[in-house]
Amino acid sequence: MAQEVERIVGSRSLWPGFEPLAIPLAIYDGDRTYLFRHPAPPDGFVTVEQDDHQAHVWDGRHPAVTANTSIELGDRTIATLILDLPDGDRSLSDLAAVALHEAFHVFQRERHPGWQANEADLFVYPTTDTERLALRRLETEALRRALAAPDSTESACWA
Repeated sequence: MAQEVERIVGSRSLWPGFEPLAIPLAIYDGDRTYLFRHPAPPDGFVTVEQDDHQAHVWDGRHPAVTANTSIELGDRTIATLILDLPDGDRSLSDLAAVALHEAFHVFQRERHPGWQANEADLFVYPTTDTERLALRRLETEALRRALAAPDSTESACWA
């Protein structure tokens, strides 16, 4: 998983100033909690080397890791990902994208502490309002084109 995050990040800049590999990430795989890129792992984590990557491992699910979100752990805000959720058939790239999404929330909170994302708004969006729905679809298409753009200038224009 950590390698897939690195592969995605290495292919392009995702957002100005956003450096996802500078943000610690905890992943619970159903058996253990793996902590990556944390400068001072809390007591109880054991350091392991695997495939040229260093991780800190907690046997079982660490009590603070309860969802795909961001949390405070060891005096740092970190992104978290739980792999044993019911959507177990997701690809490695999809899961890495969720990890990056959660890392972006860490970045967002550090840069703009007063901003609060309410992802529940997505589920109560007024889908019966045709004008708003059309604007949302245009926005989604612009974001899709921003991600697919061949260079940063074109990507920034679409974003």
